[in-house]
Amino acid sequence: MSNFWCWFYKKYILLFCLLILLYTAGAFLAPILLNSGSTTAAGFIYGFYGATCHQFAFRSWFLYGEQVFYPLRISGIKNVVTYEDISKNSAVDLSVARIYSGNATAGYKLAICQRDIAINLGFILAGLGFAFVNRKWQPIPILFWMVLGLFPVFFDGVTQLGGSALPVLNTFPPRESTPLLRTTTGLMFGLTTGLFIFPKLEDALRTVKENHRCKEI
Repeated sequence: MSNFWCWFYKKYILLFCLLILLYTAGAFLAPILLNSGSTTAAGFIYGFYGATCHQFAFRSWFLYGEQVFYPLRISGIKNVVTYEDISKNSAVDLSVARIYSGNATAGYKLAICQRDIAINLGFILAGLGFAFVNRKWQPIPILFWMVLGLFPVFFDGVTQLGGSALPVLNTFPPRESTPLLRTTTGLMFGLTTGLFIFPKLEDALRTVKENHRCKEI
């Protein structure tokens, strides 16, 4: 059993990063399967990822289409085909936007949204960076994580809900974020979260290393 824990201590960063990478890469399978005509398999992929993501088409990346994203008109992005254009629906129904996967012209959406992909990639980058410096850095201060990681993603996400049926959210005027903002805030959240969590994990697992007398990495 000691051999397992020593192995796990040496490889845990790689394992976590690999699992997140595989999870993220799996989201690309849905549009690939749809494009090949495998609708049942694609539906299973969408259903699996739908447990953790809203999957709104207007906040997702697309493959095999005219564009890689189709924003809402309210986002103000110029010279692009909008979600309203491809869905043929001027009134945005969130339940429809969730299940809308695309078509042969627009392409097919990934199974997780733009921000989730960025968060996952940011976390992976933090893990790889931590491994690159031989696990030497300390956890970033929690205030640093809140200001640069949590607050931007929270603010950008919540203010998109302005003008909704929930009175508390009507404090904000109606707005829609952009792929660039979602990607930037997602990357920052994933990166700062990783910079906070990986050193904490290292401290916790160092006890395992000492208890099992593992060799130095």
